Amino acid sequence: MSAAKDPSNDHSAVHPRIDLPERVRIRAILDYFGKCPNCGYFAEASTIERRRADGPVTTEIVACCGLPCGWSGPVPRTTMTTPRARVAGDDPGVG
Repeated sequence: MSAAKDPSNDHSAVHPRIDLPERVRIRAILDYFGKCPNCGYFAEASTIERRRADGPVTTEIVACCGLPCGWSGPVPRTTMTTPRARVAGDDPGVG
């Protein structure tokens, strides 16, 4: 006996498959020194890394205002320091 597919229960037509990232990692940029373009107050930034199941990795830097003016958006990395060289034995999950 085969079960016929009930079209009223077929949600794939209503909700198409969304290609979600397999893994998302967010890291605070502690030495970010950008400012909010709306109010001029100091902004805080994070790096968002999206790793998809099919292989591609995308990285985006997003900042938001340190005050509640509501601004947030993608920004270039603005730091006062340069990345340090990795030393043998460094934890790859930190940095």
